[in-house]
Amino acid sequence: MLDTPAAGGALTILDYLLDEIRTTGGLLRVADLAKKGRRPWWRSVSFGLTRTPTEVSADLGIQYIGQNIDRAREHWRKALVHCDELSEMFPTNDIVVGLVVGLKDAGTGSVVPMLQHDVIPGPMAELATHLASVVDTIRECDRLVVAARNRAILQRLRETSSAN
Repeated sequence: MLDTPAAGGALTILDYLLDEIRTTGGLLRVADLAKKGRRPWWRSVSFGLTRTPTEVSADLGIQYIGQNIDRAREHWRKALVHCDELSEMFPTNDIVVGLVVGLKDAGTGSVVPMLQHDVIPGPMAELATHLASVVDTIRECDRLVVAARNRAILQRLRETSSAN
């Protein structure tokens, strides 16, 4: 059985894991960074130094990017802890084993090293490209956890309906 009250349940841990993954991805706002400095030539001539709300938002994102990277790294570490919890609590469950293998293949171990400040490039275009690859890994992990969570819910429903 996948869900036990004493263990807190795999579904609960999957929810925590998914929350940490999505929080990490939300802290790395690559789209805002990519928009910085992308102004058509005619806009610069027509409006001079007037800035759009998107450009202002991008500047705020840049101002806090270092702090966001630190926070994202910590959230990802919590996600890794949840993966370990799942492995330890449900070592024989096919869904959990498949998820853990899939997450390792997707690159869960590469996210924290890629979020170290000495690895992140300085120029904005390179920074956005670097973070985009990290976000791609995070999105793949999100997809895997959602699929595993859905399978776990279906398994639980089947077990409940067969018991009745």
